[in-house]
Amino acid sequence: MVKSARGQTVFVTVTRTLQSNMPRSPCAILATATLLCLLLFPTLVLPSHAVSPSASCTPLPDFTISASEPSVTIPIGGSDMLKVTLTSFNGLSGPVSLSYAVSSQGLTVTVTSASVTLSAGGSASSDVTISASPSTTLRDYNVTVRGTTGSLTHSDSIIVTVVEPSFSIFANPTVLAFEPGSSSSSKVNVTSRYGFTGTVTLSDTVYGSNLATSLSRTSVTLGRSASSTLKVNSTTSTPPGRYIAAIYGTSGSLSEQTSITVMVIGPGFEISASPMDLVIPAGTSAHSNITVSSLNGLSDTVTMTARPSTSGWTATVTPPIHVLDPGVPKTSRLDVSVPPGFPSGPYVVYVEGAATYASNLTIVYVNVPGPLFNLTTSPDSLTLPAGSSDTSTIYVTSLYEFSGTVGLSLHCAPGVSATVTPDTANLTPGGSSTSTLVVSVSVYQPPGFYFVEVEGDSGSLSSTAILFLNVSAPGPSFAISTSGPVSFVSGSTNSFTVTLTSLYGFTGTVALATIVSPSTGLDVSCTMPAALTAGSTSTSTCTLNSSTAGGYTVTITGTAFSKTNSATIQVTVTVPSMTPDFSISASPDSVSIEQGSSGTTSVTLTALNGFAGTVSLSAAVHPSGPRASLTPASVTLGSYGGQAQTITLNLSADPGTPLSTSAGTYTMTVTGISGSKSHTANVTLTVIIPSNPTPQGASRILGFDPTIFYGLIGIIVAAGASGIGVVVWKRRTSPSRT
Repeated sequence: MVKSARGQTVFVTVTRTLQSNMPRSPCAILATATLLCLLLFPTLVLPSHAVSPSASCTPLPDFTISASEPSVTIPIGGSDMLKVTLTSFNGLSGPVSLSYAVSSQGLTVTVTSASVTLSAGGSASSDVTISASPSTTLRDYNVTVRGTTGSLTHSDSIIVTVVEPSFSIFANPTVLAFEPGSSSSSKVNVTSRYGFTGTVTLSDTVYGSNLATSLSRTSVTLGRSASSTLKVNSTTSTPPGRYIAAIYGTSGSLSEQTSITVMVIGPGFEISASPMDLVIPAGTSAHSNITVSSLNGLSDTVTMTARPSTSGWTATVTPPIHVLDPGVPKTSRLDVSVPPGFPSGPYVVYVEGAATYASNLTIVYVNVPGPLFNLTTSPDSLTLPAGSSDTSTIYVTSLYEFSGTVGLSLHCAPGVSATVTPDTANLTPGGSSTSTLVVSVSVYQPPGFYFVEVEGDSGSLSSTAILFLNVSAPGPSFAISTSGPVSFVSGSTNSFTVTLTSLYGFTGTVALATIVSPSTGLDVSCTMPAALTAGSTSTSTCTLNSSTAGGYTVTITGTAFSKTNSATIQVTVTVPSMTPDFSISASPDSVSIEQGSSGTTSVTLTALNGFAGTVSLSAAVHPSGPRASLTPASVTLGSYGGQAQTITLNLSADPGTPLSTSAGTYTMTVTGISGSKSHTANVTLTVIIPSNPTPQGASRILGFDPTIFYGLIGIIVAAGASGIGVVVWKRRTSPSRT
């Protein structure tokens, strides 16, 4: 199969080997041509949607786990406590169980909480205590603390070093500088480590001639810490230079040491380079300025030489000789040339200076680059509130005649979603390319600093650029989520729940809108969710109807004021199976009644694929308020019960007490169960305020319903009128007396 992008031309070579027994009739040729057309038609004619490739990192609800310290040191028989913190990202919530593992025996680990509960965007922690017994082996151990929720597992490692109680020695200051014939001193501190107690014997040694050292105390007894003073003396004949004085401490089998640098200062010179780092592509040259300055009154001639670290390239100092006087620095120029084709890599040039009784040197670092590329972001940092997105431009630039294709990939901090488009850059020597980096963070993202690392790779070459993110807490907002993927049989119905959550004190009503992809084949109808108050949640029930099998993506978008958030759910509509089953539907599926009145709708159950059995029915109302009942509460389908049965769903908004049920929209869910089979149908009930509500207290007259009372009055009036008429008629028809 060959695929092409829109606008591209694809050349396909078809090789056909004719054998002597192969038919060559016009029918055979026509069949072959037809087959080729069928194979190539989707490739050559139908467009491809892979027009603009992109690299992305899309986070799912997740969490991180980290210990307060990556490593600890504890003495034999001792212990230490650390805190393990778990943080929710991208809306993950629920319990996370904690466990631990030790690389080898010898340590005891206890976790104060075997499980912690995370809220969306929140954090939770537990203390971990690590103990070593008196018989624990002195060595490093690896303790792994693991968090698990569902299929997600993350861990963090702690390096535990078990040591014997000991002591440490350090000096302050660690460098002494004075002229010949002078002296100086340093304080030597001896400190107990890991509970060590005992006596430490001190001694010293100096490496160099004509220096003398002495300690004010040659032993100290430790409970916590103690000190001694090391004094260093020189004579007028001590040569200027650098010396080392070492101090040793011993206690039984334990020993520690520290050292002090002693600088005996005499006339000399200082040599420095600016700049110290040179980037010199092969076939080019560069220079650095070399400065020589007199120290401690030196007046002498200094000769300088430049020595490259390897052969094949040149470095020269001009002028190479300076006559120094105190307070008057002299400058030379170091010229470095790299021939064409010289191997890339890091090199150094040693610039040495020599006087009659002094010498010194400096180092210039040389980098010979090969063809490479560079990545930069513009801007290199973004500030965005949680629940929003922003963009940055990625620039990929050719350096030192680089040419080729650079592939881009992303590495994101937890909870950060990013996409770079396109994810490749085709560079020519000296050219550049741009890509767009789109970064998003969910409304659950905790405020703080995060990053997106963009990596470019081309063969063995690579370069990175980092986009820094400062995520702030937004104003009042809301989150939207769905109950999960849904699958049902075509020709039937199903539903899912949309949950709205108030964040950062949000209050208000969120309007929902749905978009289905593909746009035909699936109908979605969602109830109006209740208004949110600060810290609350609200739900909506979305009913699905489809007679076309296939996969659909339903995007639910919530809008309130200027804020918009979305969630998606995957819906799979399958072809009806031949397994005996039943379906349930309501007609009409939307009913409106006034407060204090009642209504009905019909619920039809139909046997499918030879189903036969009794279906038990129940009705539930969400939110609570109205009442629903079914007549009858069960039906028998198939066999003697018929292939379809219709029952009545009675809906009432508390007749007789019209104001006790709040006006609004409710969902009546009718559930039918037969064995392991269960199906539902939803009816939307709208309770409205009566146009002419009956006043409270006047609903009955003399104990009679108003309709009955006025009916009786009418009958009485009619009966009275009829009696009067009969009397008058009889009087008129009576015979006259003579």
